Amino acid sequence: MFKNLFTIVATVAVLLGIVPQTVAAHPVLQVTCDQDAVVQADDWLSKLADKFYGDILAYPAIVEATNQANATDDSYARIDNPDLIEPGWKLCIPSVEDAGG
Repeated sequence: MFKNLFTIVATVAVLLGIVPQTVAAHPVLQVTCDQDAVVQADDWLSKLADKFYGDILAYPAIVEATNQANATDDSYARIDNPDLIEPGWKLCIPSVEDAGG
């Protein structure tokens, strides 16, 4: 019984030692804003993605960039739900290259 417990504890210790190194090996890329956009009454993220990138499915790049910008500058919105954006919110629009285009 103690042998099994020791094996479990040793395995957990090894895994805990590996996980932080794995996370540190893949840092989040910092995206810069190519331009800003202020949400208008009839806007939604897919419409803005189509306008700036020609691809309605590129909206996650706007969400990620805006949330990254918000972390250091609270004039940018914090987008918790991509389906709900409000007029007046300031969004970070990354370059086509940063957006994956």
